[in-house]
Amino acid sequence: MPVNFDGSWERNYSRGGDIQENITRLARRLNRSSRGSSSPNERRNAGFTSSSPSLGPIIAMARLADSITRSDTLFIDHDIQSIAVERQDDFDLTCEFSNSTAQKFESPLGREICGWDGTKMAFHVALPDGITITHRLTLSPDGQELNVATTLTSPISGTPYTLNRFYYRFEPLPSPYDCEQTLTRKRVCYKREERD
Repeated sequence: MPVNFDGSWERNYSRGGDIQENITRLARRLNRSSRGSSSPNERRNAGFTSSSPSLGPIIAMARLADSITRSDTLFIDHDIQSIAVERQDDFDLTCEFSNSTAQKFESPLGREICGWDGTKMAFHVALPDGITITHRLTLSPDGQELNVATTLTSPISGTPYTLNRFYYRFEPLPSPYDCEQTLTRKRVCYKREERD
């Protein structure tokens, strides 16, 4: 196990994750690359707007990346055989290790591959429509900051979009509530002393 991600993590809103800045940077890069392959007249009239055909799919991917990385807290249970990343209001990312090789899972929803990429933990999901989502977890050298880089690619855009979220360690306080999920009343919580 190159690093241990075990612990409770809370989102650091002062770092990373500016969607508009990412789109602007990507648009500039696409604009520069298109200038290199066009004539002087085309270069003079070049420009990207949100309605540009090549930028539209990137904006859609940026919105998707934002929606799948909204978790304010992560609770990671990590040992030598597995890792489970519990994400607030989203499905868990899980991986079991076998001789440090990547693990593959197939389902009607797509194909998942997870495993170590050097000192990073990578979760790769390939959806049936060709969209791929990769989450890479990187721990800072002092072990107090976690970076989750989420990269989306689509056959429509051809340009990958990456969104970075940063988290720092925290010690969760014990909750005075017990909660349970019900079919009829959704999530129901009781104060511990009320149930005793």
